[in-house]
Amino acid sequence: MIAKASLIVLDDWGLTAFSTQDRADLLEILDDRVNAGSTLIASQLPVDTWLLPPTSASQPSPMPSWIASSIRAITVSEKW
Repeated sequence: MIAKASLIVLDDWGLTAFSTQDRADLLEILDDRVNAGSTLIASQLPVDTWLLPPTSASQPSPMPSWIASSIRAITVSEKW
């Protein structure tokens, strides 16, 4: 059902570790959404440091290229 939504929002990206199963589920959802819906990822971390949520503090991995190549970043300045 999540994969079929027109928009999903992932907030506070990269701040917590995922279980191996959570990580696999997320990748499957994102893969199913390629060219089918929008995904908004919000994070306090700079986009160029984004990794897939680690399954432990020592196991982060880079975003798959099929995700990284479609990122459109909007950086909000600290000064409003």
